[in-house]
Amino acid sequence: MGKSGGKCERRRLRRGRIAGMMLFVCLVVACVLYYEHCCRIDNQELIARGKAKITAVKDDIVTALSHGESGNRISDASEELESVIGRKNEIYVETVLSEEPSGLELPRIDKDDADFVIVNEEGRYTLLYDTLYKQAEWVAYVLTAEDVATVNVSRSSGFVIDPEVKKRGYSYAVTSDYTNSGYDRGHLCPSADRRGSIEENKGTFYMSNISPQTPALNRGVWKSLEEQVRYWASQFGTVYVVAGGVLYPGVDTITGGVGVPEYFYKAVLAQYDGYVDAVAFLFPNTAEVDGTFRDYAVTVDSIETITEYDFFCTLSDSVENIAESTYSVDFWFGE
Repeated sequence: MGKSGGKCERRRLRRGRIAGMMLFVCLVVACVLYYEHCCRIDNQELIARGKAKITAVKDDIVTALSHGESGNRISDASEELESVIGRKNEIYVETVLSEEPSGLELPRIDKDDADFVIVNEEGRYTLLYDTLYKQAEWVAYVLTAEDVATVNVSRSSGFVIDPEVKKRGYSYAVTSDYTNSGYDRGHLCPSADRRGSIEENKGTFYMSNISPQTPALNRGVWKSLEEQVRYWASQFGTVYVVAGGVLYPGVDTITGGVGVPEYFYKAVLAQYDGYVDAVAFLFPNTAEVDGTFRDYAVTVDSIETITEYDFFCTLSDSVENIAESTYSVDFWFGE
């Protein structure tokens, strides 16, 4: 096995610990974190889940009572858990980026992954390439208000092989791999985020920036979130974005062995008016994807648990810990 193959295999083995049940568990954990930390909740389904949590805790305490523990635990726990429903989130990180760190959008890159990092100068994004499944494990980029306002060219039309992937001798996808597969060629760094020149827009059509997405996802909530991220860039001035599919050994493939992620994620960080906050989204790559992108909001920490990547790692630890363990409903979704 060659050098790149060996490193790829190590990454595959590391990701082998991530399976479907892990994804489910992490989503449950994210919901719990949401209730305990976020907390203005408008969605009735979320409120019902919170009440279900309260019921479950009561049941646990009733079991504890059978072993002689204090009955006050039931009312105390009920009051505490009920209080998280409807609580308005006021957690912000105070004035931390007097100088914005270089490469803030980049996840931490360990030595085993370093050889597989590709900087796309044309499209102005960076990716970590998966040689087994022939796509990026993540794509990271910066989007500014100027990027959003600069629309000099129309959308390009042709998907092409990433010349750097080919130069390095990595296996790669071709556009015909997707033909009649049932999956769209989904952008990780969106075409509409890079319309300042023909060259940068074409850079988003490299196959390394493309992953198989169901039409329901790519043309629905994923597209809506892309539009929302552009709005956030206009509002906040700059946003830092990481996007990718969740890949692990044994995922389905289409022609050419291109892996089909079961989930896609996007993490976004912004600073505005002295505050820093981050939010993430986790979408199923399924034939039907209901609801709006807001329904799939989770903490960045939960995505880090699933992917085992450390996002926005150039932040100070104190800032990163707060920004990634919760997200402000008002900051991202306030009117």
